[in-house]
Amino acid sequence: RTLAGLIKNKGKISYGKTTKERLKQSYYMMQDVDYQIFFDTVENELIPKNKVKDSEYLKEVTTYIHAIDLWDKKMDHPQELSGGQKQRLALATAFLSERKIIILDEPTSGLDYKRMKEIGAMIRKYAAKRPVVIITHDLELLFEVCNTVLMLDDKSKNFWYQRRIWIMNLIKQYVKEQKNTYIQSVLLAVLGVVSGLAAYIILAKMIVGLIGKNTEFGFYLQYGLMVLAAMVLKEIFAAASTSISHQATFYSLKKIREEISKKLFRMPLGKVMNISSGKLKNIIVDQVDSMETTLAHIIPEMTANIIGPILLLIYMFILDWRLALVSLIPLVIGMFCMKSVMASYGKKYQQSVEINQKMNNAVVEYIGGIEVIKMFNQSETSYQKYSEAVHENAVFYYHWMKETMIGVSAYRKISPMSLLTILPLGVYFYLNGSLTIATFITIIVLSFGTVENILTATNYMDDLSRIGTITKEIGLILDAPDLEHGKENVSLSGSDIELKNVDFSYTEDKKVLEGVSLTIGENQVTAF
Repeated sequence: RTLAGLIKNKGKISYGKTTKERLKQSYYMMQDVDYQIFFDTVENELIPKNKVKDSEYLKEVTTYIHAIDLWDKKMDHPQELSGGQKQRLALATAFLSERKIIILDEPTSGLDYKRMKEIGAMIRKYAAKRPVVIITHDLELLFEVCNTVLMLDDKSKNFWYQRRIWIMNLIKQYVKEQKNTYIQSVLLAVLGVVSGLAAYIILAKMIVGLIGKNTEFGFYLQYGLMVLAAMVLKEIFAAASTSISHQATFYSLKKIREEISKKLFRMPLGKVMNISSGKLKNIIVDQVDSMETTLAHIIPEMTANIIGPILLLIYMFILDWRLALVSLIPLVIGMFCMKSVMASYGKKYQQSVEINQKMNNAVVEYIGGIEVIKMFNQSETSYQKYSEAVHENAVFYYHWMKETMIGVSAYRKISPMSLLTILPLGVYFYLNGSLTIATFITIIVLSFGTVENILTATNYMDDLSRIGTITKEIGLILDAPDLEHGKENVSLSGSDIELKNVDFSYTEDKKVLEGVSLTIGENQVTAF
């Protein structure tokens, strides 16, 4: 109400100094949309008098009416619509209002999963132009459209949460049974990285010895064997860490698939039927399987490849803080180039999942129904749908990879160029006597190890971005409400079954049964 300018406030709000300004610049969609329906037809509800001759606006209205599936009802009175249809009409009215900010109060109440996805897509599309604020208890909608969530606890204290909080909680739920195993894996991975970094330190000592004209064979033999031992230990620790983490991960993935399977049996049939077989296959098989990289590799390896360079940087700062600091400049520049890629990665990956699911659905339906398709001579139409889905998937990935290529390439080429900053400054410090040649050479060698491990760690960043979408899809199933069952036994007198004016629906706006009355007598066979 404060954002919409309905009540006064203290403090500053950027898009309107007064309640009147905010009232003009915001659109507030109420939870009870009946209060915001005024006209005699759906069409008139969406087209104000000043827009009747605006061709661009009318074209946009047509798009929205089709999107909310009310084209066949555009001349009906809005009060004749179902609750869900009124909800969608009010949402379209909000998006067509051209206000600077849209505030939606429970926009998906009473909508089924399919409609929620459609509304979510509309909100995402609109949010690309203007900010949208949603008041909701619908976690599925939050995962579908929201970037940031402001949660209010019982004491009305505000806590900002990113979607990754729920994501990480979902992961923790399944890895906690293997917590000790993962800890062992992380420790072994850290030891492996430290062993690899130790090889750089030893190698630096050998180079310093060469520059100092040390001609003792025993010196180089000793340090050479130490480098070999460090590299062998690195591989042994890495192999042991990977083996342990994979055992724990496959156990966790097994538990996730079991939970999804059990949940499907507890969900209402209407909810299950709204999820296509292709999407279920994609979630249970492909998406759960894609979590393997995150759990088996990121947890131990990314942790180790962050801890290792930090320890090495501390050592470099002890040797000479000036060169240690400038060695990070190319890495910072490289990360800046990568920022543009990562900023849109989560959104792009979400789109890729949706397009991939669409393709999976088309493939499963085409192959599964090939006999029926041929029987009714529908090969051309069905193949076109299948072909278009595959082509759309390929085109999306082509353009996505093309967009990210420059940023990723710049990051990978610029980040390792620490010599460009270390050499000139190092030579200057050496010439003015503030840096020894031994320290200079050591920092040059160690800079390679630092950047190498940081690059390895950042290779997993795209997996971290993907995990949000993956766990969201899994969470939509696991967080779905269970079918309600009676908790007490009921004693029946006789075996007759009688129904009187029975209504049944999975969702508010679509009834499966309406006003059904019938009697099924004992010892009778009844057909439907």
